[in-house]
Amino acid sequence: MPTNQKMTSNKRQREQDQKERAAERIARRSERKARAAARLASGQVGPQIAEPAPPPRDVPPHDPTASTTPSETPVRVRPDQSPTTRRLYVGNLSYNMDANSIASLFAQHGQVADVHIVLDQVSRRPRGFAFVTMGSSAEAQAAITQLDGQNVDGRTLRVNQAEARESGPSMGRGRY
Repeated sequence: MPTNQKMTSNKRQREQDQKERAAERIARRSERKARAAARLASGQVGPQIAEPAPPPRDVPPHDPTASTTPSETPVRVRPDQSPTTRRLYVGNLSYNMDANSIASLFAQHGQVADVHIVLDQVSRRPRGFAFVTMGSSAEAQAAITQLDGQNVDGRTLRVNQAEARESGPSMGRGRY
């Protein structure tokens, strides 16, 4: 019967662990409620959970009685980005190029707001492409026309507008 006693003690231990985890969840929940009450008392209040968020200021409120076609549907634009994109995809980069050399290359065609070199997650080495954010859409267009197809460090650059990233499985999740 020693195995039966062992199973009983394991079951008791699991039950005790479950009770402890439940108590921890209750404690965390009460801490969150206390923080929310403190924010409410200090005037830092956001939309309530069941309350819909207010529409962005640059988009008129939706009128359900008006018929809209997809071409008439208003486009939501982030405040820091104009409808024509300033973000550029730069492909076929030399692995020797760093953010400063990319920024100096694009600075000849306008103000460079940001350079993001994509790195391999395991080796932390550049993957050969980057994203450059220019100061304006006109500067971005000028950089595309001047740098696309140009030979830099023995490699022919590919420069175009960055496309929105599609949501989906990442890191191999969702594959069979």
